[in-house]
Amino acid sequence: MRSKAELGPDTSFQTLAEFYKQSEYAVYPQQHRSGGSYSANLMQVEQEAVDMVDAPVPEYGFALLMSNVSTLEVDIGDGLLRYRDVQRGSLNVVPPRTEVRFVVPSSHTIRVLSIPAKTLDPILLEARLPSDAFSNHYFTGKEFTPQPSIDALMNQLWRVSLGSSPSDDLYFDGLVLQFVAELTQSRTLSPLGEERPEDIRIARAIEYIEAHLGRSLTVAEVASVACLSPAHFSRSFKAHTGEPVWTFVQRRRSERAMEMIQHSSHTIADIAYQCGFSNQGHMTTCLKRRFGITPSALRAELRASSRQRTRRRK
Repeated sequence: MRSKAELGPDTSFQTLAEFYKQSEYAVYPQQHRSGGSYSANLMQVEQEAVDMVDAPVPEYGFALLMSNVSTLEVDIGDGLLRYRDVQRGSLNVVPPRTEVRFVVPSSHTIRVLSIPAKTLDPILLEARLPSDAFSNHYFTGKEFTPQPSIDALMNQLWRVSLGSSPSDDLYFDGLVLQFVAELTQSRTLSPLGEERPEDIRIARAIEYIEAHLGRSLTVAEVASVACLSPAHFSRSFKAHTGEPVWTFVQRRRSERAMEMIQHSSHTIADIAYQCGFSNQGHMTTCLKRRFGITPSALRAELRASSRQRTRRRK
């Protein structure tokens, strides 16, 4: 196993970036960036299969997986924990001053945001967040799920870090605060304000549903976009929209299908697929129940109406 010990028994590092540049990770393609006033660093590393020990540094490390891996094993001092089928967009947080062994048997890419504990701890304290504010994102044996909102914020941080103006630094700081606020579910910390209404999160979830109606969706997936637990999200969604999540999804699928039946030349089977129904029969049942007409009957009415208009013009 490769470890920091190979650099010498007295070797110590102040940042993850420093460790990655000087340890055996240095053989892998790396990009390093920084921005803002919080001494935050970003790096992206394209790694082969690894079995390495990351040195303890006085920083919080927020590591986002940029590719799928079949297995991931981690040891933070209590033995190796194994995770299977870890998906792109999954995030873990490594606490400061923590030595971690990673075993990944395949090539993969990670993007990491690191923030000094001396910078972040006072921010968490001022926001009245507990010392274990990130505990839900530590390696504790639970399965990791992709977090689209965190993925989006990390992408924004990566892009903005290329800027050099004071406004870019200010924007970068705001994104860092929002990133931490999303992970801790803190309205106080969010730049959007202490009184940030929860409907902002629900609106973001609705946008996600609209953009992915043709896909198989789960409550857990959509809840992660809103940065809420599935149970909390389900309650909040119904309170804000007046409908349970799946009632809303099925209604919007049915409404989109009706629009496509009336205004496109796609086959009925293709429309069912594009709108996320399991098959044509399922869509027919849903549309008959909601609108009182089947897709085939609607298409027949539209053709008849079109023929009548053509005759009148003649």
